[in-house]
Amino acid sequence: MTKKIYIMTLGCPKNQVDSHQMMGMLKQDGYLLVDTPQAAEIIILNTCGFVDSAKEESIAAILEMARYKTSGKCRQLIVVGCLVQKYGLELAEALPEVDLFMGTSDWIKLSERLRPSADSQAGRVTIGSPEQYLFNNDWALNQFDETHTGYVKIADGCDHRCTFCVIPSMRGAYRSRSKADIIEEVTARAKAGLKEAILVAQDTGCYGKDLHPTETLASLIRALCEIQELRWIRIMYCYPEAVTEELLEAMTHEKVCPYIDMPIQHVSDPVLKAMARPLNAEGLKNKLQQIRRALPDVFIRTTLMVGFPGETEDQYNELLDFLREYKLERAGFFAFSPQPDTKAESMAAQIPEDEKERRLAIAQNVQAEILAQRESSLVGQTVQVMVDGQAETKVSRDGMMLWEGRTVWDAPEIDGYVSFRSGRALKPGDLVKVLITHSQDYTLLGEIVHESC
Repeated sequence: MTKKIYIMTLGCPKNQVDSHQMMGMLKQDGYLLVDTPQAAEIIILNTCGFVDSAKEESIAAILEMARYKTSGKCRQLIVVGCLVQKYGLELAEALPEVDLFMGTSDWIKLSERLRPSADSQAGRVTIGSPEQYLFNNDWALNQFDETHTGYVKIADGCDHRCTFCVIPSMRGAYRSRSKADIIEEVTARAKAGLKEAILVAQDTGCYGKDLHPTETLASLIRALCEIQELRWIRIMYCYPEAVTEELLEAMTHEKVCPYIDMPIQHVSDPVLKAMARPLNAEGLKNKLQQIRRALPDVFIRTTLMVGFPGETEDQYNELLDFLREYKLERAGFFAFSPQPDTKAESMAAQIPEDEKERRLAIAQNVQAEILAQRESSLVGQTVQVMVDGQAETKVSRDGMMLWEGRTVWDAPEIDGYVSFRSGRALKPGDLVKVLITHSQDYTLLGEIVHESC
């Protein structure tokens, strides 16, 4: 009898790609993927372990899924991914409810371990080298119906050695997929309905540096732009030092969203040095100016950290002044969280938790004002919107259907969205023109002016 499997994914889009790989692999081996844990005989939880809050979320999810071993049909609970790669042995000791723990590369042996003939002596915990796995196109293309927007992992691992980060120990060294492999995947998915390809990696800008012969992200983007069915290409997780003139030139293509996700972390030189970040403050600011010159309509997203060990009040205020001057359109903030086996964990002058929270709240408020001003500036403009689906409230008072979508400046599940009315049915992936009439709480409101574009 076909066994039913449910996969729950926590963490970043890179984890989502891994979960889709698991789905393709298990589907290929005859398993049936179900939408709810209640219906599953096997539950797989793909975890995140980047910061303390992610670890806590993962532990809570494990305990929640374990309940289905008594209240549902679940007979096996399997935990995989980053948290296991870093803390597998400790997790196994603390969580007897879990039947199997597998690291970031070891889940590729899931089918083998799930067979009735599997070696019962193999153990509950399997943690190998992260570099044992990169990507399998057969699994990527052995999926259910394609969605209109989707992530494309172009590389895995990380060669940066930021003093606060555990990702290299979880994901291993940087390794790029071949350009031909990526083109094959995206071409097939675009023919199946993918309209927006969102490029992800630990650092997309480093793409191809390890290949022979070497490749570049710019070269990959130019090739992706040739795929006829693809409408948008979006770049995530591109470190600032990797933003070259060649990349900016490639981004001027009409299919490439004028949007770049570029982690900065801080702008004070002493803090950047302590973090072991490649660029200093002047280099970062020059890079931002270079980007804006090349792409006048660009929205820049970044992540910034407050409360790093030794961060003084003056250095923190330098960060706030930067926000007010450079007015980055999208910014996410997090307070420093000391991670085991990182240099920052043992640094002197650790900031008290309440002070980190104070700094975090102030920075978020400053950025909220910047975002409100930027989105208000779109009121009165007609913008292109990709339809994501109908709004929860199906019909407005005048009988028009309410829809939700995103501009080129909005990444799914991360940024805001556009709510608009249309006199006829649309479908996810359609591109329409919308006149923006209002801006409210990270949402743009508008009226459709063209049914397609």
